[in-house]
Amino acid sequence: MLGIRAVLLATLLGMHRDAGLIFVGLLLALVLGALLMNVSHKEGSVPVENAPAAVSFTLLTEGDVAAEITERVNYRIRTESEFAGLWAALHEDDDMPLPVVDFEAHDVLAVFEGMRPSGGYDISVRSVERTPAGELRVTILHEEPGATCMATSIITSPFELVVVPKSEAKIVREDLTEIKECE
Repeated sequence: MLGIRAVLLATLLGMHRDAGLIFVGLLLALVLGALLMNVSHKEGSVPVENAPAAVSFTLLTEGDVAAEITERVNYRIRTESEFAGLWAALHEDDDMPLPVVDFEAHDVLAVFEGMRPSGGYDISVRSVERTPAGELRVTILHEEPGATCMATSIITSPFELVVVPKSEAKIVREDLTEIKECE
């Protein structure tokens, strides 16, 4: 009888030892996982939920001469009638047909560089993002010819129109300027 009790006791102690090892292993895994997650969130990094979200946009048209628009200005076009008026101002000297835009689902963003003394200037929408505050941030690139560039001596007024999903969000813009040097 004493022999069976000793065997049972030894077996139970062995099980407790295995259970203890498993417990220690799980505890170490949890601590290591927590340390690795902490390392991946370095100080100063932006959490994903606070990062701006890209908004898709499509180029509608662009050009070097906006016939009646001579100032650096930007517009959000929300209706067909506003768009028709802008299109007529852009194309007063030609018969370009008005493109079809579904204003139930989209807006048109129009960016204008304003009147420039020569060629070599350009303007483009580089990105549209929804900020964590719910605004639409439009990043606009203004390109200028560098001192080594030979540009045409004709007055230009570059512009670009893009289509974005309809939104009531406030638009904020970020302007970037790039000087293009020539060889």
